[in-house]
Amino acid sequence: MAETKPFVTLVNGSSAGIKDLRYGYLLPDDWAGCDQDRCLRDHRHDAPLLAGANHYAISGTITDDPGSPVGAVVGDLLVPPTSAHGRRGRRQRIPFAADSGRRLGGIHHFSLLNHPAVWVAMRGFLGHTAD
Repeated sequence: MAETKPFVTLVNGSSAGIKDLRYGYLLPDDWAGCDQDRCLRDHRHDAPLLAGANHYAISGTITDDPGSPVGAVVGDLLVPPTSAHGRRGRRQRIPFAADSGRRLGGIHHFSLLNHPAVWVAMRGFLGHTAD
């Protein structure tokens, strides 16, 4: 469609890493048989977590209540909480431990880079108290 052509041009001119974000591709096999500039279907594979490492996920929602239905849908305006915590549909799920994730309210995507609540959550995961 003519209205979406500028966005297609922008994405197609992007790096391979940006294109990987389209569906969360992590493995070379995720792109097997698919042109990076034309692939419009999700055929990614489950990627195992690194053995012996702890894995954590922090997500934000623009709603003050991170558990609100609106927050669950719009997330941080770029990533919904389900995706940030490794869930996509019924068949794809990253096996994070139940207590290894935090949803923070009142935070948009780029605020996650330096928001004090993110620091507190990270220190909590590592067993430290907030300063």
